[in-house]
Amino acid sequence: MSEDQAYAWFKLARWASTGGEPTCPQCGCIGAYERGNRRFRCKEKVCEVEFSVTSGTVLASRKLSFRTLLMAIALSVLSVKGKAACQLKRELAVDYKTAFVLPHKMRESIAVLRRDLKLDGIVEMDGMYLGGHLRQKNRKENRVDGRLAENRTGKREAVLAMRERGQGGRTLSAAVPEERADVAWHLTKNHVERGAGLRADQHPSYDELCGLNEIVRNNHARAYVEAADASTNQAESHFSRLRRAENTSTGTPPTWRGARTGGAPRSMSRRNRCWRRHSTIRSAATWPDTGSGTASGAPL
Repeated sequence: MSEDQAYAWFKLARWASTGGEPTCPQCGCIGAYERGNRRFRCKEKVCEVEFSVTSGTVLASRKLSFRTLLMAIALSVLSVKGKAACQLKRELAVDYKTAFVLPHKMRESIAVLRRDLKLDGIVEMDGMYLGGHLRQKNRKENRVDGRLAENRTGKREAVLAMRERGQGGRTLSAAVPEERADVAWHLTKNHVERGAGLRADQHPSYDELCGLNEIVRNNHARAYVEAADASTNQAESHFSRLRRAENTSTGTPPTWRGARTGGAPRSMSRRNRCWRRHSTIRSAATWPDTGSGTASGAPL
């Protein structure tokens, strides 16, 4: 893909409602005078503001080419475990600081877009903890119990996830200080439809959710899946990939963990859709001949 083609893709993505026609970000006027260096000026006399295709976005004041930005987006989205900054630096031939900040900007923008997300159907809800690893002493008598509050490092945070059951189900996750009842209530009230059914374990944080939605609890102390249709396996599978993403980046600072946690579900679901489409094409290459002129087993 050339630089002009990448620029055309950005215009179509930014102004999709007008088919790529520039729209003023200040007054909303459709159409603008095109100036040099791929910048525009609003046609309205009272406005006449100058803008570009990245004005008002996380990519504003960019220095990378559109082709490099598009490549970074593709590599980040198709990596279900995330993309390490050192690896992205080598693949894009950019500085390490650029490779570190760029994926975090994309995750932050994705997290903002998911603020109004509403989940429906069967929604699985669960929590996990990340960070705060306690390095134990060499001798056994000097080691402490990391589960006690007085021995924690203060960097341990909880991730609360809600995921729609079924293929193509959407996921909403958030980094919170700990798994509490008020946090679970707030997320369920704002991001789950009232007619949806909840599936959760016996953690006391979910005791009050019965006032919002119908909920089926699963007691892991007695069985992995105690009642029929009560499992939270899909929410836990999201956590397993989130842990792999944490290991890929050699840990995530608490200041960036909210953006990574919010952006991970969309990149994971997007990658799964791309992989299913790729698998369908690969399997179609071995379909039997139906008289369409393609030999059986011939590559498409």
